[in-house]
Amino acid sequence: MLTGYCGRRITKDISHIEHLKPRKTHHNLVLEYTNLLASCQRERERKEPLHCASKKDEWYDENLMISPLDINCAEFFRYTEDGQILSTEVLEKKSAADTTIDKLDLNIDKLKKMRSDAIEGILEGFEELTENERQRLLQAFCQPDDNGQNEEFCAAIAYILKNYF
Repeated sequence: MLTGYCGRRITKDISHIEHLKPRKTHHNLVLEYTNLLASCQRERERKEPLHCASKKDEWYDENLMISPLDINCAEFFRYTEDGQILSTEVLEKKSAADTTIDKLDLNIDKLKKMRSDAIEGILEGFEELTENERQRLLQAFCQPDDNGQNEEFCAAIAYILKNYF
C-alpha cells in the first residue's frame, strides 16, 4: 500500500490512520471512511523531520489543499528528476498545490532523495528500450499490478517517463 501523500510504500507496522479533515473540527467525519487515509511516520526515526500527516497535524483548508482523494489530484503536481514535487501551472489550483506541498513538507531531503533514487533506477537503460517496451514500462507505473499494488513513487516515475516520450 502507498501513502496518500508522499507515495512511499507503507505497511500496517509503519503507518497510521490519518483524518484528512481533522477530528477536532469535523466531529461528524470521525468514522467516515472517505475521511480516513493511510499515512507514513507512525513512529519517526530520531531527528527525522516531520512530513505528510505528521507535519499536517490538524491543518486542513478546503481551498488550499489538494486532497489525495481527488480523482484529478495528479494533474496538479509535477516532478523533477532530482526528486522534487512542484505544482503544475493549472492556475485555479496552483496556490493549493503549493500550499499542500509546503504544509505536508513533501520536499524534505529524505523524500527528494528517495524519489530521485527511484526515478534514477528506472531511467537506467531506458534509452536502450524499444518504443513498445517503454510504453509497457510506463503502463506498469500507471496502474496497479495483479495484486492491486502500485509501485513506490509511481506518480513521480510515471510523470518523468511521460516526459521522455
